[in-house]
Amino acid sequence: MNNLMICLPASVKLAEIAEALSTLDVVVPDRDSLAVGVGPDGVRLLVDTDRELDSEYTADQLALIADLVGPYTGLILPYHGLDTAKRIAGALAARFPCVVDTDWTFFGSGEEFLARLAADPDWDWWVGADEDG
Repeated sequence: MNNLMICLPASVKLAEIAEALSTLDVVVPDRDSLAVGVGPDGVRLLVDTDRELDSEYTADQLALIADLVGPYTGLILPYHGLDTAKRIAGALAARFPCVVDTDWTFFGSGEEFLARLAADPDWDWWVGADEDG
């Protein structure tokens, strides 16, 4: 299982996230996560309520997040397939200012993420990554 992280403005509520993902069969079971169905895959989008991402990012990465979204809420998406991760991150990046972290070869703004997907819909961010991500 791999993780994709999305940092959204702290002002964005879980209901707004669910609305942005509404075409992906979203169910809102509790305040800390969303169950998201994408094709045959079902995943749970987790809200980083414990602020674990703060300790995962470098000072430069945290500065970029602060510049692009201000105070943020981190979302963690454990996933198996790139298509699922692309669809969820793409839907959120199209709706909210955000930072997307593939945990492999991309860390940048949601706009940059969308541009990369538009330029190469078959983009495989695992290619070129070391084994540790």
